[in-house]
Amino acid sequence: MIDICIVTWNRLELTQKCIDSLKRYTEKEINILIADNASADGTRDYLTKLYDEGVIDKLILLNRNYGIAAASNCLWELSDADYFVKLDNDIEINQAGWTEPFLNILKAGKRNNIGAVSYNFYRNAPDAPVVNQVESEGVRFEIPQNTAEIYGGCVFINKAIHKELGFWCEDFGRYGWEDTDYGIRLMLSGYNCAFIREDNLMLHHGETEDVKDEKYMDFKQKKFNDLSKMMAANFFMYLLGIKSKKAERRYILKPEYSLDRLKYSLDVDSVLSESEEIKEFRRFLRNAKMEISFPRNIKDSQELFEKYKLLKEMWLNRQV
Repeated sequence: MIDICIVTWNRLELTQKCIDSLKRYTEKEINILIADNASADGTRDYLTKLYDEGVIDKLILLNRNYGIAAASNCLWELSDADYFVKLDNDIEINQAGWTEPFLNILKAGKRNNIGAVSYNFYRNAPDAPVVNQVESEGVRFEIPQNTAEIYGGCVFINKAIHKELGFWCEDFGRYGWEDTDYGIRLMLSGYNCAFIREDNLMLHHGETEDVKDEKYMDFKQKKFNDLSKMMAANFFMYLLGIKSKKAERRYILKPEYSLDRLKYSLDVDSVLSESEEIKEFRRFLRNAKMEISFPRNIKDSQELFEKYKLLKEMWLNRQV
């Protein structure tokens, strides 16, 4: 069984295309799980109608926008399928049998320690990652050479990996980077991320200029530096063992999920809030006054590792 988990926030037309294409082109048995981040454009009425018709298997209507990671984690917590799929609501499937390449790699990629398989939406972009062509048990796929990043627009993860590494990191609020963080945790745990080789399986409408929310994209770009610093901080803490590579939920669903209820809120779980050591390390980084950002090509980033070595010495020799 495959659980297709989608987070929505407005963009009703794109959500309709996404779900229609899933119904048209998915041949495997799937469950569709959706969490809506307080859409105000008719999306909630549309989703409720599909839920009543049995098209959507589980639906969570949240009282405000908690971001992709927290909302997606609500669905991951409800998922008990062999394979969890994070699919953005601006993805449109193009071909029948689209799940097969992902599943084949997860099944055949054990020799290459494949932890997640995603679709490479940036194959022709100027900063597209360099990839190695791999064949295992007759299945061909790509392993990025210079990055630990997975692309969260469409990514398949099996249950065993989820048990080991937990959920999407919720540190980044509403602004993404949960897929980058997961890729880093995979890499530091000895796993590789893989791309399928097939092209034209799907369209990512959010990457085309005509449908971009310009106001949001401008705001997100302004947040880039802050998020890059936060990702670097998490990376250092994973290496130092301050922060567990297994991410737990920071939020809890209120009330507990039930099939006859759709409207929910998320509350911070005080038990899973950041530890004092993590808070201390974040203060330590701010006081270090060192310019730190997280590069895309993590495996080749000598500068980041040099800064880590220096910070590690400062951290271990601090006054406590």
